[in-house]
Amino acid sequence: INRRKGKGTYISEPKISEGLIQNLTGFYQDMVERGLKPVTQVLHQNVVKATEKVSQFLGIEPGTEVVDIQRLRFINDEPIQLVTTYIPYKVFPPLATADLTNRSLYEFIEKEGGIFLTRGRRYIEAVLANETEALLLGIERGAPLLMLDSVSYIETGQPIEYYHALHRGDRSRFEVELVRAHDQSNL
Repeated sequence: INRRKGKGTYISEPKISEGLIQNLTGFYQDMVERGLKPVTQVLHQNVVKATEKVSQFLGIEPGTEVVDIQRLRFINDEPIQLVTTYIPYKVFPPLATADLTNRSLYEFIEKEGGIFLTRGRRYIEAVLANETEALLLGIERGAPLLMLDSVSYIETGQPIEYYHALHRGDRSRFEVELVRAHDQSNL
């Protein structure tokens, strides 16, 4: 139940869980594995020059060409996530024109490009929706969002993907599986 001052009491939809650390999967694959039907609207897909921020995450020179893909992700016709992905253009040029409307980005680059992501690092932060984000996600300006900045690496340790994702705070939660490692020196 969700109460809003001056607006009334509403029954809230259950939050959509997404795995965070235990497996390096993308949103599309994670939702399919949970029995949900993700739908993607590609807002733009361009080759652009890497900004300072993007170049730092990808370990490339500022101004290097990257494929910039912004997607709005839906579950049950409801916008849940706004994500912008950057991958160096020279790594896999076909990505610049690939149809990612209802296809996993990771599946595409693995099957079509032979590029396998082996590990990643994700940073999580609570932020407030600006006007554009609120409009796209169907929420009020200033509503809480969970922001993820993520860098994925190939086997050599080279960063290959940086994404900036905004998840609706009222519809998202993340699950983290923790494993305790045994200290072999005490045995």
